[in-house]
Amino acid sequence: RIKKEELSVLVAQAFINDHLLPMLDDATLASYHTARDKDGKWKVSKTTAWSWMHLCGARYMEAKKGYYSDKHEDWLTVRYRDKFVGVGPLAPRAAERASV
Repeated sequence: RIKKEELSVLVAQAFINDHLLPMLDDATLASYHTARDKDGKWKVSKTTAWSWMHLCGARYMEAKKGYYSDKHEDWLTVRYRDKFVGVGPLAPRAAERASV
């Protein structure tokens, strides 16, 4: 198995050449834009592998990185945290804290 993030034309080409083509007979392979390499094994090119991927629904997309924001620097969060921790302009004065 391969993660979809790691799927590429080269990975597909290797899978096709190493796993799919050996299962097919010569007559079928001759009709699917395949050719024999110098060792006599049937192979597909990168272009053919890309075409087959496209026919199967694979599409090129830029990998987008997602992120999570907990708003830890939001002004309301900072204001609450400063007041809670006792620092910053909203913190109670030392005298006020001593009387509590």
